[in-house]
Amino acid sequence: MIGRNKVRGWKGSLKTSSKISVCFFAFLFVISLMVPALSGGHVISYSSEGLVDDVDSSLNDYDHEPMPEALDAMESCDNVTVTEVGDSYDSITFEPVGVDPVVGYAFGSGGYVDPACYAPAARAFAEEGFFVVLFYPGVGMPTGGPFEDVIDDYPEIEIWSVGGHSNGGVYACEYFDDHEPAGLNIWASYPNPGFIGIGRTDLSDKDGEFMSIYGTNDGVTEVSDIENSEDQLPEDTEFVEIVGGNHAQFGWYGDQSGDNEADITREEQQGIVINATLDHLESLWGYHLTINADEGGTTDPEVGTHHYGEDEEVTVTASPDEGWAFCHWSGDVSSTDEEITILMDQDMNITAHFVEDEITTTEIELYLNDDSDGWNFISFNLDIPDADLEEILEDEEHGISGSFDRVLYYDPEQNIWHSYVPDRPDHFNDVGSWDSNMGIWIRMTEDDTLTIEGSEPESQDITLYPGWNMVGLPIETAGNHGLPTEVTSVGYFEASQEYNLAYDHDVGSFEFQPCQGYWVYNSHDHQVIWIISP
Repeated sequence: MIGRNKVRGWKGSLKTSSKISVCFFAFLFVISLMVPALSGGHVISYSSEGLVDDVDSSLNDYDHEPMPEALDAMESCDNVTVTEVGDSYDSITFEPVGVDPVVGYAFGSGGYVDPACYAPAARAFAEEGFFVVLFYPGVGMPTGGPFEDVIDDYPEIEIWSVGGHSNGGVYACEYFDDHEPAGLNIWASYPNPGFIGIGRTDLSDKDGEFMSIYGTNDGVTEVSDIENSEDQLPEDTEFVEIVGGNHAQFGWYGDQSGDNEADITREEQQGIVINATLDHLESLWGYHLTINADEGGTTDPEVGTHHYGEDEEVTVTASPDEGWAFCHWSGDVSSTDEEITILMDQDMNITAHFVEDEITTTEIELYLNDDSDGWNFISFNLDIPDADLEEILEDEEHGISGSFDRVLYYDPEQNIWHSYVPDRPDHFNDVGSWDSNMGIWIRMTEDDTLTIEGSEPESQDITLYPGWNMVGLPIETAGNHGLPTEVTSVGYFEASQEYNLAYDHDVGSFEFQPCQGYWVYNSHDHQVIWIISP
């Protein structure tokens, strides 16, 4: 059984020889001038029983036709759809079923070799999620035109690698030279060395993923020619040596004149070719991110499978529907954050989970009280996503717009007061968020009711910094709620008192009320965490 061979770098030491003869190219060039139709094509229909119909018996008639194993691979199945395409060239597509392929492999067959002879390999690539098109690029003066015509037919494919066997590989190199797709993978082939007025193809300065696969027993393409063309490919080109492999066993079309006998079976050689080429295609592919979501919310990117490049960072956000709340991510990422960032260094599968979230309403009565000059000391007791103070207070339906003129909040961490004044430039208003842990002072210009909508809160942690802290009771249940022993005094709103505050030093029995604001004094020189549970 043939295992997956890891592609290795070029070692610079080749033992045996292969050949794409310069004389052969020269001959083809002369012939192409004499018979222009030589690089044309015809459309062929296939069945598992063999060749059914030669629609156009032109000068392109193939010398090498598919073996039964290749014809069997031409049949569509549950996971691969095979389609014969009637265009300027004999072409056959292999498309994975149930997957929108991102990477395509355009493969040109060898001279006078029916493209169907490479169907078993093409099917194997499609089974792994790649789109493959086999076609006959012609013979004669090599150009990239056939590849361009074929690739233009499939604009939905985002990433392309081009390649081919023998003469098809030379055409692929010409296409790469002009268009620079993402990759080049050639079998028993090398870039045009230059002859009879045709310029040398130099890809050494090109970017992309390059692979060259060759057999040591190849009697048609000499290994020495591959070695001599090393400087025509980038330094990081990966060369795969198939010890004992020959020229004809890159396809399924029987023996070939001038070839040497292989020391390994066709199945063994095909296994090495397929696995090495899959390594090449996967290097272009990157990885898949599969996003799932339970009922109750959506994600961005949306639910489904998405393709990203290797080591790309992807931000995914979960958004609960109305009446629902985000719970957590599971799968290859575990997090309670709605927004997560994923490093794509492997295929990833994640699921967003949501829970039903009953909306609760709290009404806070606010007064223009002469004793307090309109000041009220308040908090709220619900969970509000992205609780923005301005949005809460200025909300047209539930807010108190026009009924207040100032908000104050003391930040114990920075030891500084912050304020918000309606219609003042934003850069002067430095109270941004207002969460249920915060108490605020708000000065009313008339009586009004502030309505807040949110969900029933869960446990809350309030950080008490050394000194005075402005806090609220973030739940709806009154009580002491285990106030830390470091707290030695609590100030609460009393309109008639000086500064509208009264103080209680018996903190162990003090009862906090929801929607009220409080001053809490932490007498120690370190932070204290006050854990409040519903």
